[in-house]
Amino acid sequence: MLSLKQYLFITSGIFFFVGLLHAIRLIFALGIVIAGFSVPLWCSIVGVVAAWYLSFCAFKLAKKKK
Repeated sequence: MLSLKQYLFITSGIFFFVGLLHAIRLIFALGIVIAGFSVPLWCSIVGVVAAWYLSFCAFKLAKKKK
């Protein structure tokens, strides 16, 4: 069973990776089409900020736990 600290570190890593994927999409201006709808690049800006904020918060909480 995972401890809370391990869970928070894993969660932090996953959110960081998701934010990194959004950042790569922005850097290379990659297009994404879902069900015929072209997803605008500004969605990735929101994705980077949100994912990296959640990653930072999870990491900060993990460092506080014993």
